[in-house]
Amino acid sequence: MKLSKFLGILKMKIKEIIAYKIDFLTWMLLMPMHFAIQYFLWKSIFSNSTTEVIRGFTFNDMVIYYLLTMIISTLIFTFIDKFTADRIRYGNFIRYITKPISYFKFTFIRHIAAKLFSLLVQISPIIILAIILLDINATQINFILFIISAMLASTLSFIFVFTFGLAAFWLKRYDGMRFLRQGFVWLFSGAGIPLVFFPESLQTIFNYLPFQYLMYIPISIFLGRYDLISALTQISIQIFWIVALYMIMRLIWEKAITKFMGVGT
Repeated sequence: MKLSKFLGILKMKIKEIIAYKIDFLTWMLLMPMHFAIQYFLWKSIFSNSTTEVIRGFTFNDMVIYYLLTMIISTLIFTFIDKFTADRIRYGNFIRYITKPISYFKFTFIRHIAAKLFSLLVQISPIIILAIILLDINATQINFILFIISAMLASTLSFIFVFTFGLAAFWLKRYDGMRFLRQGFVWLFSGAGIPLVFFPESLQTIFNYLPFQYLMYIPISIFLGRYDLISALTQISIQIFWIVALYMIMRLIWEKAITKFMGVGT
């Protein structure tokens, strides 16, 4: 793809984000409110606990954990499945498959643009606040590996949600599937609570699913819960899931687009 085309799609998406100022400001307000709730909740839990460490987390670790969930949530957040479902339902999806760029590439570039904008405008103030208020002891190598893992998590999330959204080609209404998908991601990624708080039997199941690589694994890398070799192994598994889900997406896409063209939409 030519760089000019890539930059053109980036600029278009950023202008679109800026145009919806209310949505952007609402998101900016909700993030600190959510963090405040988690802060005072865990402060109360640790204050009434007989130990300073719960499941391997100190209070400072827990605060950093939820701060990082806010940052990564911004990176992995996408509604591409909803947008795809709406485009199919309202009959304007045909406009996207006639473009001189694949639908996946077009929407993925827009995803990148949205995340770049989030990094500059939404996430930067949070990072500055964290540096001022929290005792962050991450090593330089852990920080670098966290950045890599977080970027991979954003890619993995997009491919997963994009693939999940292809169900809209077979369903009359997709909303129920979207709510199911959101619930799975929130629960099994570690967004609601660190996965170590689940029973060991469930933690074993999590190891065979891609969801923990969206949030829990990148944060654990930042907190130094893996040595260098283990951290690189986890990142390698992230890459494996990206490749595996992309191949699955391509197979489903070929069947979905055949169905779409077959009904003459």
